[in-house]
Amino acid sequence: MNDYLKDKMQFLLFQILCMMAAAGFFWACKVKAGQMALFFAAWSFLLAAFLGMDFYRKKRYFDQVFAALERLDQPWLIGELLPDSPRLTDRLHREILRRAGKSLVDEARHLEREHREYREFIEGWIHEAKRPLSAITLAATAGGADGSPAPMAASPIAAPPIDGRRIQREAELLSAAVDRALFYARSDGVYRDYVIRRIKLLPCVYGAVDRCRYYLMDNHMEIRTEAPEDMSVYCDGKWLEFILVQLLMNAVQYKKEGSGLILIRGESLPHGQSLTVEDRGIGIPPEEVDRVFDKGFTGTNGRDRGGATGIGLYLCKKLCRQLGMEIEAWSERGSCTRITLLFPDGGSLFTRDE
Repeated sequence: MNDYLKDKMQFLLFQILCMMAAAGFFWACKVKAGQMALFFAAWSFLLAAFLGMDFYRKKRYFDQVFAALERLDQPWLIGELLPDSPRLTDRLHREILRRAGKSLVDEARHLEREHREYREFIEGWIHEAKRPLSAITLAATAGGADGSPAPMAASPIAAPPIDGRRIQREAELLSAAVDRALFYARSDGVYRDYVIRRIKLLPCVYGAVDRCRYYLMDNHMEIRTEAPEDMSVYCDGKWLEFILVQLLMNAVQYKKEGSGLILIRGESLPHGQSLTVEDRGIGIPPEEVDRVFDKGFTGTNGRDRGGATGIGLYLCKKLCRQLGMEIEAWSERGSCTRITLLFPDGGSLFTRDE
């Protein structure tokens, strides 16, 4: 009751001021003291009755609210269970709680979906990493890194020796899988771990090719680069190299039988630069081109060939967006696939190169 009266303090002060004004008016009109006392007694009684009824109604209303809250396993849904009230303020508070509860539920569902997707990614990544690990383990037990076979006594059935280049290839695949997991885990906080500055484009391209060179060599991939030696872009070299590795490995995964070709072209545009990675592989069905950057989308090619996770291009799209770049896909079924990175004109975005 004390808290209720404190809440009504402004209203009570207003009533007292009104009484004082009325008393002054009655005194000026020479109203008798007995009549004034009777009038103010009636006023006080009606005021007390009004406050008592208002207190009782609000107490009953909030008792129902707290009782409903105690029964809820998910208290943020209280907005859906509030009892009806004739008061405008109560209805507005109810609507506010409903909207806040809906926002909280949506956020909880979003976090739950992200947690599920992350768990699925980790499970898929474990299976992806097990293959090169198994190959490296086999190399350690079947033969040395130089291709020398293991002693016959090591196994009743002699396994074929595995040469060092194959070990390097499997190590590259494992390194790429580890990088995907690392960048996936850190992609939401990429703004904490990048430095955008003017960098030479070709060293990043050569660095990406070098990181998967044995994988490219064992799959008989030819790399051709067409870009000016002095071409530079505004980006973070580490993240750009990661994106290029994903594009190169995708090109290998979906190549045609036999040898393959990857063309890497750099061009200057009116408002920036572009870098295109084009392969002469099996291509993408037209109806799937717009979905290749969706999380978890593997498409017809991924299901036919296996081993696809649908994460590599999704990460490329996400990182490009956070780095202020654009990424586009174009493909012709059975002929080629072209992925284009569009770099913004850094001169209009930054005040200095470094």
